[in-house]
Amino acid sequence: MATLICVYLFALTLILLGFWVFSIIGRTRRERESRKGICLCRICGFDFRPPVSEVVFRCPQCESLNELERLREI
Repeated sequence: MATLICVYLFALTLILLGFWVFSIIGRTRRERESRKGICLCRICGFDFRPPVSEVVFRCPQCESLNELERLREI
């Protein structure tokens, strides 16, 4: 009986660990997708979505010129 309880608790722990890992992977993927296309102004630090067709564009807050660069993870 003790072996059955230990096996049951081990299986339950593995299932919960699997759900936890998949939730972390999903959250990381959603965060990465939400950061696509966002530009960070070099002068004021304002983040915005620039027009897709332009290579150089103006920041809506400080009006400085910026180029599209990927946001880096901290």
